[in-house]
Amino acid sequence: MKLRLIVLSAAVIATLPLPSHTQTPASSVDPYRDEPFVFERYDTTTTMKADGTGDIVQHVIVRIQSDGVARQFSVLNLPYASANSTATMEFVRVHKPDGGTVNTPVDDAMEMPAEVTREAPMYSDLKEKHLPVRSLASGDRLEYQFHTVLTKAQAPGQFWGAEHFLVQGGVVLEQSLTLAVPEKTYVQVWSPNHKTTPVTRDGMQVWTWTSSQTKASARDENGKMTAAEVKDPDEDADGRKLPSVAWTTFHSWAEVGDWYRSLAEQRLQPTASVRAKADELTKNAKTPQEQAEALYRFVATQVRYISLSFGVGRFQPHTPDEVLDHGYGDCKDKDTLLESLLRAKGMTTAPVLIGAGIAPVTDVPSPAVFNHAITTVELSDAAGKPERVWLDSTAEVAPFRVLMPVIRDQQALVIPDNAPAAIEKTPANPPYAYHEDFVAVGALDSDGLLKSHMVLTARSDNELELRSMMQRLSPAQWDDAMQYLSGAMGFGGKVSGTDMRQTDAAAPVKITYDYSREKYAGWENKQSLPLFPVIELM
Repeated sequence: MKLRLIVLSAAVIATLPLPSHTQTPASSVDPYRDEPFVFERYDTTTTMKADGTGDIVQHVIVRIQSDGVARQFSVLNLPYASANSTATMEFVRVHKPDGGTVNTPVDDAMEMPAEVTREAPMYSDLKEKHLPVRSLASGDRLEYQFHTVLTKAQAPGQFWGAEHFLVQGGVVLEQSLTLAVPEKTYVQVWSPNHKTTPVTRDGMQVWTWTSSQTKASARDENGKMTAAEVKDPDEDADGRKLPSVAWTTFHSWAEVGDWYRSLAEQRLQPTASVRAKADELTKNAKTPQEQAEALYRFVATQVRYISLSFGVGRFQPHTPDEVLDHGYGDCKDKDTLLESLLRAKGMTTAPVLIGAGIAPVTDVPSPAVFNHAITTVELSDAAGKPERVWLDSTAEVAPFRVLMPVIRDQQALVIPDNAPAAIEKTPANPPYAYHEDFVAVGALDSDGLLKSHMVLTARSDNELELRSMMQRLSPAQWDDAMQYLSGAMGFGGKVSGTDMRQTDAAAPVKITYDYSREKYAGWENKQSLPLFPVIELM
């Protein structure tokens, strides 16, 4: 239900009124005169109806104080999901230092598909409105108002949302968030660090929160401006952002699971084409574990991942036949295809909603805390006992059962088809012990020329980085890539003969290459060093 309104990708900053051109006493000098730009106001008003429709109005006044920022704000961008909302730029005004105002006709706004839609036509409901701002220059105040109408509920009779106040990145003189819901509608509101009392007005229950960040940026020893270091009250112990404000009409996580199950369960059922594909992919597999691994590897590596957060544009996954036909999908599409393939081989699966890099708020049963979907499947461990296995096919390069660090040991909503959905923790550790090995065998001649053969083996999170790099490289680029990595390990010589071929997808990454260096390690001074890479000690 929450639709984020994004104005470019600039930092969030605001300022005091424009200084006049007359002499100003030193005591009243604008403390924010060196900021590139500053938000004077940043107001968001969300008004909901009991059926889950509503609207969002965003009103912003920002002081432009550099030419670079003027260029950043020269085109305003309003994204929205056309399947369930409409968007309007109600006004855009540039207030000049001399008191004049230049209006940009909002009818000039151009509508176009979002970038992800251009990459993947399946997501044609995502659109953006772009409006070039007239006569915007450094010293101006830009004022605009956007209005998004939520024409269709994401879940019948339900709504939810979450907001984080602008804290890091610059100055915000005044920020407000207002939530209005029908007086008799159940809604749970969560804002532990921003206490407020709702009021009843015109049959609506209304909450208003206010915030500001008035600490100016500073200059470092080189005179470079750096954003003020401000403690964000809405972070957890690991530095992850919590919502400043969150709200939901769901009573429990089981209700959230029931809703998502109603969207996804039917599409998880294997079709004839899915069964045929599952049989083809597992024809050489001898055990359920081998079958699951073969199916995972196909979805992870052969179905292109479209990086689109859960809930952006739509919540319902596409059918597995569509994903197979198109050859790409977002996280919930890849989960749906993988689950359907696994079910075709008689396995029990369940989708999982999780927040990658988002601190979970388990007290607020809301889809707003999730931005990702992964998969679980029931298998047997080495002793034959049932075991839940967690899989994330969007990582593409991760070996079977390996989750990326950002979603390990995290709260997630598991949604089985035969039991209530519940919050559970993902595994804290990978399925095997991590290790990295580096072997160098070389010879140093009497002139100080070193020639050696290097072997790097990684079974660690660095393995995931290496696999991701290798996925993007052609063999002609292997030497250049290894030259860079070799330098990062402290070797300044020349790399050649790099081999990054991986013959076993389940084995650790193994890279071999040749290395040479003249006058190795101060040879002319009768000094030498072991052929060890730089080691980081934590």
